[in-house]
Amino acid sequence: MADYLAKRTFDLVINLPKRDGGARRVSNLVTQGYKTRRMAVDYAIPLITNVKCAKLLIEALMLIGGPPPMKAHTDCLSSHQLVRMPGLIDVHVHLRDPGATHKEDFDSGTCAALAGGITLVCAMPNTDPAVTDMASLNFVSEASFANC
Repeated sequence: MADYLAKRTFDLVINLPKRDGGARRVSNLVTQGYKTRRMAVDYAIPLITNVKCAKLLIEALMLIGGPPPMKAHTDCLSSHQLVRMPGLIDVHVHLRDPGATHKEDFDSGTCAALAGGITLVCAMPNTDPAVTDMASLNFVSEASFANC
């Protein structure tokens, strides 16, 4: 798996973390699944780790006629066929721009979202000024597109 990820053979990785009850130990963080997720992030391969997002992806594939054909024994599939799908939306994003750009700014937040397959972000109003009215929305919009 590591070789495939390093060579960027995969176009998308879906790896759902195991959710156990009970205490979490440091040794639990170094599972094969964790290594796979970490390598996907390191090699900038889009990664889905949330079961709800995985279900949304499957529903979107069904709306366009179903997933690509696969054999039953196939563990993973990678192709260079383009599939048009609706974009994923993240409704809870802390862009921190303006006001706390040392934590994150518009460019880094939106680039990270795009790398993960997110095409629309809804920024939380924890900026300075907070985006709570049309005037502050216009101010933040102009500031975010000033670097384009």
